[in-house]
This record gives sequence, structure tokens and C-alpha cells, in this order.
Amino acid sequence: MSKSTKKVLMLGPSPHATGGIATLITSYYRCGFMEHWPIVYFSVYEDGVFLRKLGRILVSFPRYMSILLTGHVGAVHVHTSFNISFWRKALFVLPAFLFSRCSVILHFHGGEVEKFYYQKSGPVRRCLIRYILDKSTYIVVLSKQLGGTVGNITKNKNIIEIGNFIDTQRFLEIKGERKKPIVLFLGKMVRAKGIYELLDAMAQVCKYVPDAQLVCGGDGEFESVTVRIRELGLEDRVKLVGWVSGDEVISLLSKSTLFVLPSHHEALPFALLEAMAAGLPVVVSGVGGMIDVVQNEIDGILIAPHNSGEIAKAIVRLLRDPKLCERMGARGRDKIVKRYSPAAALPKLVDLYQAIGISPKDPIT
Repeated sequence: MSKSTKKVLMLGPSPHATGGIATLITSYYRCGFMEHWPIVYFSVYEDGVFLRKLGRILVSFPRYMSILLTGHVGAVHVHTSFNISFWRKALFVLPAFLFSRCSVILHFHGGEVEKFYYQKSGPVRRCLIRYILDKSTYIVVLSKQLGGTVGNITKNKNIIEIGNFIDTQRFLEIKGERKKPIVLFLGKMVRAKGIYELLDAMAQVCKYVPDAQLVCGGDGEFESVTVRIRELGLEDRVKLVGWVSGDEVISLLSKSTLFVLPSHHEALPFALLEAMAAGLPVVVSGVGGMIDVVQNEIDGILIAPHNSGEIAKAIVRLLRDPKLCERMGARGRDKIVKRYSPAAALPKLVDLYQAIGISPKDPIT
């Protein structure tokens, strides 16, 4: 790297943390993006108790400021969600506005922007949110819907849609062992992900497909979910496997018949992209970025959020029609390869970096 090359200070969680942002950061490292560009990465969050999270900020902030104030920073690229994630990153964004002339890229993940801004934030916080959005050089969103929602809050017109991506090759190599009717849920087991509606739906599914099984991979409200499983008498039909990643995800996808994610709101979940890349038909809520990915009745089934009846109907239909599963799965796999591989998604981020004057460490060939 030449002395004149401007650095990018990228902020996000530890790559070892759980969640979608950490998954994206890991993908950046795996595909060589972090090595190819002059990026200095700051982990400003990690899983664990409060003191551990606070310690991560206290360690990162002085180093961040020491580099920011050198004058050799071209951009601060902030990966953030809403709620506490936004305010944590604001501690780093505000000094970039005040003490540096560098560009600021605010890269939004998560789908709760309306609730965060209109319901959880008072007048003072809303003013600060608008200030950060208005003053950012670019705002990156994962879906058209999220872009429209953010656009209603800020006067900033530089809103760009750059979707998530996955290493599609890893999932294309999956060889299915799909002999049992297994429904797969991957995500945080919380109310906003529709886990309780899914459990209610499985109680109905098992009346029509008695050997159907639901496998849930994720952390969250484990005790409450377990109680609901007992109430519904689904102890033999639902399996909770905890948070899974890497080869564990591959294994679950290879054994499952279909994927379900009945979220109340979403941005662009990696679990959906991975399931479709693995050739699974999907049943998901018609919200957020999932609308951009899934074409109803073509490569999956879109259902209304909060509707256990629709979830059950879609699951039963797919479990009873293997040819429909195969047809939807094949179409979904083709779509993910074309639109959500590194080769399809990363050029948009490269164009953004170059637009603000960031050059790669080595010439792009």
C-alpha cells in the first residue's frame, strides 16, 4: 500500500459473534475483500456479559481515534442495526463528523427502523438519528423496502441498495439426504422471528403429516419456546439444536425438506439465502428484503406475518408435493447463484469505494 492510499475504518461486531452482520464480515474475509482493500477493521461488539461488551468498546475507541486523527482516513464504513447497535456505533460516527473530513458510509442491517425511530425514540433521539443519517456520505441498505423507510426519515438522497451475499459454492455442493419430512428454522428464537406462530402451525401440520418434524437452529427465548412446545404436545416433533454455524448449517440443510422463516420484519437474512442456495423451497413472510428475494409460487411461498394458518397450509402443501419442492428449490438455487454470490454483490461495494476515492491495495484486474 502506498503512503498516499487512504484507509477505510470499518466498524462492526467480532466476526465470531452471532448474527447477520458478523456473518457478512466473515464473508468479506473469506472472499479476500478485506485483504484487497486498505481496510482497518474494528470489532466494537462481541457476545457475552455487559462488562465484556463495554471492554470491547473501551479497547477499540482509542485506537480508532488515533488513526482517524492522522488525516489518512478516506472513509469510515459502519455496519449497524437499530436499537442499541445504532447508539453504540454513534460513539464512533460522531467523531468522524466532527474531527475528520472523511466520508462516512452508514451500512444498515436489520428491519426494525420504523419501530426504532417512531416508537422507541423520543424527540431528542429522533433529532440525533436524523442528524447522523443526513450527514452521512452514503447510506447502504439491504433491500428496497428498507431504503424507502429510511428515505422517509432522512433528507439524504444517497441511499444505495447492496444486498448480502454468500459463498454459493459451499451450498451448491450439498448432496441431499432428504428422506424424512423435516422443516428447518434458522434464526434467533424470539417473537419477532415468528417462532411462536411456527410452533402453532406445526401443531396443525402434524395432523396432516404425522411424521413431520421441525428443527430449530438458533439461540434466544429457549425456555419460553420449550414451554410452548410442551403446551402444544410437540415434544417428539420439535428439536431445538441451539446456535449453529459453518458445517453444522450445511448438515441441517442437507437433511431438511423445506425452510421456514415467518418473521414479523426482516432485512435480508443469510439463512434464507443459504437455504435457497442449498436447493430448499422456502416459506417466508412477505416483509423486508425477503420480498426482493422470493418470488411467490415460483421459488418459494410468501405468507402474511402473524398467521399460523397460512404457515401450516404452505408447509403441508410442500411436504405433500415432492415435485413442487424440487421445482421451487431448483429455481431458488439458480437465482441465488446469479444475484447473491460474491461476484454478483461485491462490485456494487467496489463502485461505492471508488466513488469516494478509495483505491485498492493492488490494481483491480
